[in-house]
Amino acid sequence: TPAPSPSSGGPPTTPSPLGLPGSTDQPAAILPGLNRDIHTPPPRTNLEMDLFGLVSLAIPDQMYYAEQAALYINSFYNDDTPQTSLQVIVSNVTTSIEVTDQIPSMGSQGFDCSVIEPLTLIFTLEMRYVEDGSDPNFDDIITLPFTTEEFQQNYINNYLKANDVFGEFDNLQCVSGIRLPEGLGTPAPSPSSGGPPTTPSPLGLPGSTDQPAAILPGLNRDIHTPPPRTNLEMDLFGLVSLAIPDQMYYAEQAALYINSFYNDDTPQTSLQVIVSNVTTSIEVTDQIPSMGSQGFDCSVIEPLTLIFTLEMRYVEDGSDPNFDDIITLPFTTEEFQQNYINNYLKANDVFGEFDNLQCVSGIRLPEGLGTPAPSPS
Repeated sequence: TPAPSPSSGGPPTTPSPLGLPGSTDQPAAILPGLNRDIHTPPPRTNLEMDLFGLVSLAIPDQMYYAEQAALYINSFYNDDTPQTSLQVIVSNVTTSIEVTDQIPSMGSQGFDCSVIEPLTLIFTLEMRYVEDGSDPNFDDIITLPFTTEEFQQNYINNYLKANDVFGEFDNLQCVSGIRLPEGLGTPAPSPSSGGPPTTPSPLGLPGSTDQPAAILPGLNRDIHTPPPRTNLEMDLFGLVSLAIPDQMYYAEQAALYINSFYNDDTPQTSLQVIVSNVTTSIEVTDQIPSMGSQGFDCSVIEPLTLIFTLEMRYVEDGSDPNFDDIITLPFTTEEFQQNYINNYLKANDVFGEFDNLQCVSGIRLPEGLGTPAPSPS
């Protein structure tokens, strides 16, 4: 049986009380039990960063850049040993980045960043964070992780290159700091060693049909980047609605979970053996709030339904598994669903927004395929 359908005719999602694009930063909420303020400023648009040694990036590689930049910024404030006062003040950072445009390099390449004409990426950044009440400047929080060559090389070597199985960033020599629309930022760093310039990736664009699989050099493995899947749905039992920052958090954790399901977890299915090196990006596009009963019994709870778009790049062994099976498998059993709830949504939720979540459904495809809602936990 399919997952419970959302109630028809429900009201549209309500605006987040925590700040929307174009608004000013909302008054900080107080984290219960702590003298810590929660902030969700409006998104910063038209931010820029220069990448020295790359010519251009295909859409999948822009997604990868954005994912790794967000992971790096989160770790800079949440995990790294503080080297600055701002890292002591700011914590519990959740970042989302979307590349919106690029200016390809049309000039010289090589190893000396002072003479390379860089590729420029233009992007939007959203963030939620906790601070100690001293109200630091948000633009300082955004730019600090890229203000020194040490920080920049950490991002290049331990994120962009370390996690790049496809080799698209092998020729990256340096990155600049983040430039704000007003023109603030940091200069390009000194060069690091590297190789010849990379060429644009041939791995497909949104809206097209799946490109012929590229062959991963040295391995009998095919690389795929299918077009995005839109209007996917998942039911969340025990929640009424999610504000914009919590939708971002749901999407981030779902992508991390799917990546880990294929890349890190001990395989429990044949598809986990076939598929690897998964990079996922998810964006919540709408929600249908719960208007009915709540509680602990998922068989009688009316769920919140999230509607989202999913993009993915992955490697497979040449057997060409169905992409929709790859999307849906991580949520097809109650064990998988509870792993996602407990070890991702709840385990990483410092704000407690998902405390009342009891169960999730499988992912429903636009055609109506999917998995049934689970039994209550």
